[in-house]
Amino acid sequence: MAPPPLARVTLLALVGAAVGFSGPAAVPSGRRHAPPAASLDALASMSTHYLEHLDNDYFLTTCTQSFALVSAGDVMAQVIEEHMGVREGGVDFGRTVRFGFLGILVSGLGTARWLQFLEEFVGPTAGGEQWAGVVEKVGMDFCMWAPIANAFYIVAVPAVEGEVDLTRENAAALISERFGPAMAAEFCMFVPYDLLAFSLIPPLLRPLTASCVSLCYAVFMSWWSHRRVDRSNLPAKETPPATRLAPASN
Repeated sequence: MAPPPLARVTLLALVGAAVGFSGPAAVPSGRRHAPPAASLDALASMSTHYLEHLDNDYFLTTCTQSFALVSAGDVMAQVIEEHMGVREGGVDFGRTVRFGFLGILVSGLGTARWLQFLEEFVGPTAGGEQWAGVVEKVGMDFCMWAPIANAFYIVAVPAVEGEVDLTRENAAALISERFGPAMAAEFCMFVPYDLLAFSLIPPLLRPLTASCVSLCYAVFMSWWSHRRVDRSNLPAKETPPATRLAPASN
């Protein structure tokens, strides 16, 4: 299936912004130099191949890009943590891989399927004219999917890193401590993005643009979910009573 023109233009704009291309550069003489045709052809080819992969292997593509972007976010978070003196010893790539696989579950599979569901349930809204549907999608995303995704990260990361036992009591304590700030960051970052995405960005490109925004959010979530657990907020473990051995019978 040929990629839609709007999707191709949007993807070219995203790739161009990522590499710092903003159009023909002005020169003192007032003349303008057109960008090399080979560069535009390469960007067009990349966008076409990417959209074809999304169309033919949707979840494989979303999982691959989610693993790459979430892992990159964790590396950035570790660099920030080391700069702040929170941790030392360089980048722990084992932690990065573990966080990347969690990103596959949440973003590559969960968010990608959730975006499909919203499009099916509410209907198309791209084009900037269906604002009632856009607001409905934004509200559903923030109130239904975001709490699930954030709670998963908050509980799963300390458990995967071996800091806490995965029990219902520990999960409740972690969510009570960390859920509010995570949702506040979600609101500040994703609600403005969702208003833009659901009104202007074609559905096929939303997993990519969501993953790019998630790269920034992954830096926060990696730092926030990897914070050392305050064990004073966790329920105390009950010490099992000592087992009394019966006297051996003669």
